Amino acid sequence: MREIDLARLHAARQSALPICGHIVTLSRPTPWDVAQVQNNGARLDIEWAASFVVGWDFQEIDLLPGGFPEPVAFSAPAFLAWLKDNPDSWSVLIEGVTGSYRRYEEAMAERGNV
Repeated sequence: MREIDLARLHAARQSALPICGHIVTLSRPTPWDVAQVQNNGARLDIEWAASFVVGWDFQEIDLLPGGFPEPVAFSAPAFLAWLKDNPDSWSVLIEGVTGSYRRYEEAMAERGNV
């Protein structure tokens, strides 16, 4: 019997999203995530969408004036700080996250797993 590697399961939910000259890695929301937001009366807004960003291709210079042109490790708080300064990215991110969920729902419906 094969065992499921949780890291592979999470990786299967990931996709790349071009945003303001960068690529961020999204983790698709699960039905659980969407249901929690809806049950709490919250909105699928920019902060919610930002919570599904799990990686980036940023360099220090992209975040700090005078920074080095070297890659930096992903940081969710740093991404949120960058996001707040880049309003052109907001609708792109929201559409990227909600679009990934829509595609998931469509794929499930096609397989008859509604």
